[in-house]
This record gives sequence, C-alpha cells and structure tokens, in this order.
Amino acid sequence: MERERILNTEGRHQKGKVPARNLLSDEISRDLKRRGFKYMGSITVYSHLQACGIINDHRENCFRYHDILENYPVVRKREKV
Repeated sequence: MERERILNTEGRHQKGKVPARNLLSDEISRDLKRRGFKYMGSITVYSHLQACGIINDHRENCFRYHDILENYPVVRKREKV
C-alpha cells in the first residue's frame, strides 16, 4: 500500500537547524511508552521515521529530495516544535 511521505518545508536546513522531533514523533513516542517501551523517546522515533522514508528531511539541493518529490506521494508539513 502506498503511503504519503511528510516533507519538512520550514527551510531550517538552510539555517542549520534540522528538527530532531515533531508532533507525530511525540505522539508515537507517548503511545509506545504507554505500551511498555522504555527507550523510545521522540527523537529516536523521529530518526526511525526518517530512516523508513516517512519523513523527508533532505536538503533541496540533494538528489534524493527531488527524487522523492517526483516519485512518491508527499504531504507538505510545517510544524513548530
């Protein structure tokens, strides 16, 4: 089943401020902790979401950034953390 990727569009990469968590990773982390996981903090979950390709945090000048935009469904998300 094809799912949409979350595209970080805040431009923080250019400012040197790459996010380490977001509202989704906070929510998943809380849920996992309620289910008994002890070492699944929001930053760990965010890293996993990046590794799985759910969150696209590539810089705009990276070849993967444009490859993901062109070949996969994307949700553009702007979140303040």
